[in-house]
Amino acid sequence: TTINNVSTSSGNGGRDVNFDIFASELIQSITVKKSPTAADEEGGVAGVVAIQTARPFDYSGTRAIASVEGAYNDLSEKTDPRYSFLISKNQDD
Repeated sequence: TTINNVSTSSGNGGRDVNFDIFASELIQSITVKKSPTAADEEGGVAGVVAIQTARPFDYSGTRAIASVEGAYNDLSEKTDPRYSFLISKNQDD
């Protein structure tokens, strides 16, 4: 898995990546390559998931995107919040 052409992996020492940690509002595109090519970084077993995040000038004008979620745990009786936001302003001058 790559994010903006930089290899990434999980924090637990394995090669797996938990895609739940990425907010969909921040992702511009995802490309799945099922067969590796010579240009890909070595070490992949079967292919590559290439994630591109939003960049400056991707949006015209002003754009604000927000997301808020919460998961309630019955055992701990606590709510785990998850939130993300993206603010972009593009001016022609």
